Amino acid sequence: MIKKYHPFMNSFVLSGDFGLNLNYNDYENVGPGISSRISAEYFFETYSKHSIAPRISIEAGFLRGADSRRTIDEYRTKYISGGIGMVYAYQYDETFYPYLFAGCSIIFFDPLTQEWKEMPNNSAGKYIKTDVLYNGEIGLRILVANNLTMNISTGIKVSSSDRLDDVQAGKHDDLFFTTMIGLSYSLNGKTDEDKDGIPDDIDVCMNIYPGMEVDERGCPVDNDKDGVPDYLDKCPCSKEGVKVDKNGCILDTDNDGITDDLDNCPNTPKNVKVDEDGCPEDNDLDGVPDYIDQCPYTKLGVAVDHNGCPIDSDNDGVPDYNDKCDNTESGVKVDEDGCPIIEDEFVLSGKLSFGSGRAAMSPTALTELEKLIEVIKADPNSRWRIEGHTDSDGRAQDNYRLSFERANAVLELFISKGLDRSRFDIIRFGEDYPIADNSTPEGKAKNRRVVVKKIY
Repeated sequence: MIKKYHPFMNSFVLSGDFGLNLNYNDYENVGPGISSRISAEYFFETYSKHSIAPRISIEAGFLRGADSRRTIDEYRTKYISGGIGMVYAYQYDETFYPYLFAGCSIIFFDPLTQEWKEMPNNSAGKYIKTDVLYNGEIGLRILVANNLTMNISTGIKVSSSDRLDDVQAGKHDDLFFTTMIGLSYSLNGKTDEDKDGIPDDIDVCMNIYPGMEVDERGCPVDNDKDGVPDYLDKCPCSKEGVKVDKNGCILDTDNDGITDDLDNCPNTPKNVKVDEDGCPEDNDLDGVPDYIDQCPYTKLGVAVDHNGCPIDSDNDGVPDYNDKCDNTESGVKVDEDGCPIIEDEFVLSGKLSFGSGRAAMSPTALTELEKLIEVIKADPNSRWRIEGHTDSDGRAQDNYRLSFERANAVLELFISKGLDRSRFDIIRFGEDYPIADNSTPEGKAKNRRVVVKKIY
């Protein structure tokens, strides 16, 4: 716990007070009397705004009263008292200290006439001129200098007898009120020049601005312990141990918007977009960051070169992941599969041949295939590839199946017409190789097709 400064903490405090009193007794009219007091207190060590202290005091003065109904129509009672009690003080701020006091005292009193002669009962020795007073007080101490306060107080003192005015009427016990002002000085109190709540003898930072929160050393609080005090810290919750700038914010060396403590790529070039880890974005996840990727939309899992483009080992213009003939000789024209182009090709269009999601052929398709059968029969040494394609409707695995069924339907027709099965290969491509836009009915019809190609 931080030991906050209190001007009287662990110190003896001497006070002197002077003021007026008004008494309440058997005389009808009361006049203001005079009271003066000296006291000593010891304030215990405190770690909060609350403090307590025992008090011993000596008070002296005189009380006054008048009553035309009495034989002695005016009196003055001299008194001196000594007492003890406890003070509770509250530190409202660095200047104001309201307090309460409760205690008791022994009073020695001497009722006199206006001419300062003993009152009749006093002179006759009808009572003992000592009594017990029960004391209460409320006041305010105002710090005016180091270890020095001005005091304002009002109090009540209740006698256990009814003799302070020399008259015992039996109606009530005598009492009187006091209002005083005075000064208090701490003999060995601590000083706090910068008023930060930390005594000067342990204050490491002596020139703090008023009102600034400080730690137990008297230095500006730095809750995140980054070396930048909270009143200057624009990022007051930095992680412990991370490097910060002069504003208390975690460094971002490459200015990419990701602080160094989270940045896995702390040297990213200027203005390059980065991900949540501070590394250059690589949207196609090919290992080549977007800012140098010449092919930023490569399919996932495809091997790429240093430019981020799919590798084409035989340099035929068809990347390896699409190349079905990956060792094509240089300079040979190839088709979209990376295979040498065969001029003899027949396309059975889905617009006239296949319904959506169906493998059954229309009568129009059968007519067209009859023509192709004659071409194949005319070249008995040739081999052919039957490719099945679909549009993008449905699931990919279903489209692979459907493309096979369409190609196989053509093959079964060929076999039924006497062609040898060994002359044909079947490939199912599903929806992978559209030749038209799958977002339109016309494009989908074009993509539903079977292609019969001459291999040799």
